[in-house]
Amino acid sequence: MTIRGREFRWLLAFALFVGQAVHVTSAFSGEAAWQSEWEKVIKAAELEGEVVYSASGSHRFLDEFHKAFPKIKTTTVSASCSDIVSRIMTERRAGKYLSDVVRCGLTSAHSLYRGKTLQQIDLALYLPEIRDPSKWWQGKHHYADPEGRYLFVSAGSAYVRFGSYNTDLVNRQATDWLAQKRYAIFLFSQSDDTLNAKQQGLPVQVLDTTGWKEGVGLDPVGGAYALMDKPAHPNAAKVLLNWLLSREGQMAVQRDPESAGRNDSLRIDIPKTDVHPMMRRRDGSKYIVMWNPDWMDGKPADELVKQTLEQKK
Repeated sequence: MTIRGREFRWLLAFALFVGQAVHVTSAFSGEAAWQSEWEKVIKAAELEGEVVYSASGSHRFLDEFHKAFPKIKTTTVSASCSDIVSRIMTERRAGKYLSDVVRCGLTSAHSLYRGKTLQQIDLALYLPEIRDPSKWWQGKHHYADPEGRYLFVSAGSAYVRFGSYNTDLVNRQATDWLAQKRYAIFLFSQSDDTLNAKQQGLPVQVLDTTGWKEGVGLDPVGGAYALMDKPAHPNAAKVLLNWLLSREGQMAVQRDPESAGRNDSLRIDIPKTDVHPMMRRRDGSKYIVMWNPDWMDGKPADELVKQTLEQKK
């Protein structure tokens, strides 16, 4: 059968129309599917009525979560990360599964990962605004585990703990010594102490390494989020996790006054005015990602120390 030019153009136009219609229908179907599933999770979470969040530091930002989900009560466990891990492991040995969402420093978080106590976070993300990689630094989600699915890193602040100095000599206990000119330089300081001392008018300053050609470390402030594999409140755990990583949640975490401006969210679609200028990521600067999973294995370092000590003997 021969198709004339006019007929061909009509068939082509019809095919394109059908293709676009199918694409639009698929898009709406996908949107409806996640929305419907998310609403089911929220309803189930409200029936559970509670979620347990374990982390060191401030939990004040959870007040914003309560406003968004008033029917879900939050029970918080505030302790050092090592104590949190110890508590979780003790509970599990006793057959108790009382935790839901955990945020720990990377060493502690890896203990939970190696203990096979976690479930995949990537499968628990419902909100398109979270799943969309363009909303995050470098156009991707950041994980601290080798599989890239269990330990979600949500913050990356410029590492300013490398050194502090007395501005009179070189332009807290150790910080006070620095301010009193007993020492000119203080290496690996707690940046909060130095920045607070500077705000009090003392002649101290954090060494700004962002311009160094080697690059500056990017600190995963607060560590990584983890979702327990047998959460006490499975649906409420997903609701809290999604809120924490949402635009609203990350802004609440970032502006928490107790974080002292240290928490620069890896979301790039939120304002950064609450982050201390020295701890903000800067366009064009070179950064060394400090949550590299390969660095979590301490065995090579232990072997090097052991060999050095043996050689010294």
